[in-house]
Amino acid sequence: MGSLFSLSQALHKLGLTTQVPTKMTYLTDGERRQIKMGNLYIEFKPTTPKKMAFEGELSSLVILGLIEIGTKNLSAEFEKRIKEILQTEKSEALTKDLALAPAQVYDFIIHLLSD
Repeated sequence: MGSLFSLSQALHKLGLTTQVPTKMTYLTDGERRQIKMGNLYIEFKPTTPKKMAFEGELSSLVILGLIEIGTKNLSAEFEKRIKEILQTEKSEALTKDLALAPAQVYDFIIHLLSD
């Protein structure tokens, strides 16, 4: 069973938000389940095969994060940080991940990287 961070955790892991998710949620190609360990809840949430196909370590997190928060009304500093992150990604992985991104996220990233 493969898994990756949920959308809000992707933002936190990249340092794009200081908000720490209170529930650990992982996207998975397996079944939905929840585990409680003390006060911590861990949820495995099924997602589409398309979201599980991302390859880039960083670009996948950026794309998932942008799906969560959208691409409108982002601060210039936030956009600058996203651009810096994506410029460190392997170009092959970024190209493959962009092909899987929703159109709005794809257009945003292409525009961002062309500036």
